[in-house]
Amino acid sequence: LTFGTGSVGLVCTEATYVHLVEPHWNAMVEGRVIARAHRTGQDKPVTVWRCVVENCVEESIVRKQKRKLCL
Repeated sequence: LTFGTGSVGLVCTEATYVHLVEPHWNAMVEGRVIARAHRTGQDKPVTVWRCVVENCVEESIVRKQKRKLCL
């Protein structure tokens, strides 16, 4: 799923893994995607995998996410 479809209106209580293969500029959007698996009715542990390529723009995006969350 893309961030656009995965961050709204879905309930994925059968999901046990969430794979984020690219960072989103807005960390809250990523949080909403992850929350789709952490819904009422989820009775299994959920594992989140984040893929970030070293020495690439993705590292810069993740740093900006962290700074924004600290504001």
